[in-house]
Amino acid sequence: MVNWDVDHCRNPVSNPHDFNNDGHLEAVLIGNFHPNEVYMGREDVLVGVVLLGDGRGHFKPLSPVESGLLIRGDARSSVLMSSKNKEMMLVTAVNSQGSRFNKCLSSIRK
Repeated sequence: MVNWDVDHCRNPVSNPHDFNNDGHLEAVLIGNFHPNEVYMGREDVLVGVVLLGDGRGHFKPLSPVESGLLIRGDARSSVLMSSKNKEMMLVTAVNSQGSRFNKCLSSIRK
């Protein structure tokens, strides 16, 4: 488990949801990601992370391999949508690149 301080909480949180059906809410953090540029550096946040909640205020971060979530680019906002077959899908708006659709969060379901 990770204790998150204020510096870790500057990223937008996308709709809390019980992704793994354990009765506890998880959180999805998104941010911006840009590779370093020669003439000036970038202040990158992250490529997205899923935090598994234990119901007691503690969260375990999942790697992109574990969650399947990897959003490259300058992510601006995300929403959760349910597909016709009831799969949860994270739709993320990426600045100047359109939308990203991730069904990946279903991979953490129990």
